[in-house]
Amino acid sequence: MTEIIAKIYLLGEQFFTYILVFMCVMAIIWTFQLMKDPGKQFDLAMDLFKNIFVWTWKGVLLLWMAVLFIFNMLMRVFTVTFATVRDFFVSKN
Repeated sequence: MTEIIAKIYLLGEQFFTYILVFMCVMAIIWTFQLMKDPGKQFDLAMDLFKNIFVWTWKGVLLLWMAVLFIFNMLMRVFTVTFATVRDFFVSKN
């Protein structure tokens, strides 16, 4: 079972590496095309700063949602465990 998971992980890692390289190449091509037009160079800087802020905010929100999800799942486990132990000691049988 672990060998299957390891093979899937290696294939996924290779796939995401190719996707990341492709995205970087496309971003470089896009940047050079925008730099050819002097009027769009200022827009390039503004878009870059806006996107940095937007993606940072999305990353913070995603991290916060992950923390809340993990906390809620742990609280459910503790609630069920506590209820089971309580019911065991409270039962009259």
